[in-house]
Amino acid sequence: MGLYTTINLMLLPYGAKEIYELLYKSANYLLAFNILLFLKTAVKEKIFVIFFCYLLTVGVIQFYSTYLFNKRINNIWLSHYYFISQFLFLSFFYYYLLKKRKIRIVIGGIIIFTMVVFTFQYSIEDHVFEKYNSLGIFITQVVISSFAVIYFLNTLTKEKSYSYINSGIFIYMLTSSLIFAAGNLLVETSPSLYMYFWVLNAFFCLLYQILINIEWWKSFYRKKTD
Repeated sequence: MGLYTTINLMLLPYGAKEIYELLYKSANYLLAFNILLFLKTAVKEKIFVIFFCYLLTVGVIQFYSTYLFNKRINNIWLSHYYFISQFLFLSFFYYYLLKKRKIRIVIGGIIIFTMVVFTFQYSIEDHVFEKYNSLGIFITQVVISSFAVIYFLNTLTKEKSYSYINSGIFIYMLTSSLIFAAGNLLVETSPSLYMYFWVLNAFFCLLYQILINIEWWKSFYRKKTD
């Protein structure tokens, strides 16, 4: 995923703009298709429901941000809803995916602590919605990446479920955290370099959705047909 912000695509050289739009639109279409696939399956598993709600929520934010972008309306404020909802849904996803009690206690503590910090930050900063919350985005995505690594380590000798989704989360969170964290600085100091980062982000958005799609066909479609 990844928000379509009010960026100047004309800063990209010939060909790069078309590549960016192709990658981004392909990721959006595949996101919509994945939402429909997960809705159609209707697996009554708590983890499945959480991940579907995650896809649906970020999908709505994603498509609305694209609408605002096309209308040339600033949509940076949507990034706050995007990364907070993403953090909450994926944290609960790993909370139920990881079975060990001690790990669940740690994840629960991180969720509570992080939300308390964000509540305090948003209550005292008047203009926080006018720019990226670079630190907040970076921290939450690094935390989610850490959960993905913990899950991988805990399933080295076991049968893995959600392995493609876990790989997608790790790859996308790790790369996009660097892009979002550098967002405010690059917009002001090097707009052209900022644009290249967004081309890279669009690529990883698409890769993430491809891995989610593979997971559905590998796991949920098989369950449905068995």
